[in-house]
Amino acid sequence: MGHERRRHPRIRVALPVAVEATTGGQGQLQAQTRNISSRGAYFEVSRPIPELTRLEVTLCVPSGSAESHQLHCGGVVVRCDARTTADGAQTHAIALFFDRIGPDEQALLDAFIAAQLAAGA
Repeated sequence: MGHERRRHPRIRVALPVAVEATTGGQGQLQAQTRNISSRGAYFEVSRPIPELTRLEVTLCVPSGSAESHQLHCGGVVVRCDARTTADGAQTHAIALFFDRIGPDEQALLDAFIAAQLAAGA
């Protein structure tokens, strides 16, 4: 396996995520992340989302206790790849860059990722 060249490490984790385009009125899509970093997320949805689409994002991030925090931010789609599952269903893998995230949300996400990395994720 090659050396990680990303500036922000990714962790493999399935977090509930809801995304909605800021324009176009296509409605909200529910998914789970496949991986996440402090600057973006990767997840699959049932329909394509074109590259450069701006999304409003809500992530459910565990806080270490029994509760989770709702993290709200904005992002832009940087990649959308069509995939076919083992049962023949069509999905779309979305790479999202967080371009609008407040300092409190960023601190929450960074703390979660640091805890996961320390735990060996």
